[in-house]
Amino acid sequence: MVNPARPFELLVCLIALALGLAAWFISDTFPRTAEGYLGPALFPKLLAVGLAVASLSLLYRNLRQPGLGASFKLLAWGNLLRIGGVLLALLLTPWALDRLGLLGSAGLLVLLSCLLLGARWLEALLTALFMVAFVYVVFVQLLKVPL
Repeated sequence: MVNPARPFELLVCLIALALGLAAWFISDTFPRTAEGYLGPALFPKLLAVGLAVASLSLLYRNLRQPGLGASFKLLAWGNLLRIGGVLLALLLTPWALDRLGLLGSAGLLVLLSCLLLGARWLEALLTALFMVAFVYVVFVQLLKVPL
């Protein structure tokens, strides 16, 4: 059976690859340290490499599978409304930042996005909680970044 989401996945892979390449080249414009230490471009470059590698691996997987003639059924009205809901949640994030803080608004955004994209309640809640805990541990506890 042909996966109806295949052309959309290919498009997303190409967009993610373009974003990864753009992030790499944009991070080249960040200032460099004179002492040779790792500068502010390191983390964006690592993210750019991760995004590019992930998109290339998904692109390879999609091109290796037969049946690329599938339709864009993913763009049906119900799915477009879900995607629109996620975009609306993104637009409301600055409003939530003032009221809930970074961790609260990010957790709420992940929860709403997961639910809108079809995840079950428990999966969505666990994903949001894990994301909040991960960001807190990595950035607040380990890197000492004030949120």
